[in-house]
Amino acid sequence: MNINYVAVLVLLCLVVAAAYFSLRNTADGNSPSEPKSAPAPVRVADEPSQPRNSGSGSGVSDEEFEERRAAARIETIEAMKKFSDANTLTALGNALADPNREVKDAALQALSERKGATVTAMIGQGLADADPEFRIEVLEVLALRGDRESLRRAKSDPAEEVRERAADLLESTGE
Repeated sequence: MNINYVAVLVLLCLVVAAAYFSLRNTADGNSPSEPKSAPAPVRVADEPSQPRNSGSGSGVSDEEFEERRAAARIETIEAMKKFSDANTLTALGNALADPNREVKDAALQALSERKGATVTAMIGQGLADADPEFRIEVLEVLALRGDRESLRRAKSDPAEEVRERAADLLESTGE
């Protein structure tokens, strides 16, 4: 493995960790210079310009905080597109199980641009996702990769739309 790849991955992990902890501290109402025991500022209920959250007093809603975290994960996935080592592939495969749909889509896109049976197997793990629409996206990628076995198994998926799409994709391959 090239040492440059390792150095970039370590740097990327440090940047993501720093961003995460920075956002977490902001969402907790604490800045790095404030002690954790500092009380959160009191907000007046009639302040419409201030987002409400779960009492942290930071002005960042839980939803906005999660959006920022998901955006950071997507940026990380985009950066990982440049690497093809086993750790990167594993991280991309794990991202297919992310709770955020956009993160899963980014991981699926990044993996779909790679070749190999190992990558195809990782993509196939997306068929276990709870979201039938995401499973259909996974099926379409697997069909482009020629994974007919996964398409056959998907014909018994619990969701009708997934079963129908699997049948259509198999039919378009000549089965």
